[in-house]
Amino acid sequence: MASRIEKILNTRNLDCPDSTLIMMALDLYVQQNIDFIDAYHAYWLKEQGTKRIVTYDRKHFSRVPWLEIEER
Repeated sequence: MASRIEKILNTRNLDCPDSTLIMMALDLYVQQNIDFIDAYHAYWLKEQGTKRIVTYDRKHFSRVPWLEIEER
């Protein structure tokens, strides 16, 4: 999946405003074996300056070193 998304993002004349964020999320997805959408959200939160997340998905977000998990 990651290689397919990279190919799409590297398509000539394709403008994707979030391509940098998506590429970082892809790396986290592959390296930490977490869902892509969780990796995307983790980097999005990092860009927003957010260090804490409220989630029931402790399994994946616990693999993100810059996030503190608050369960409810």
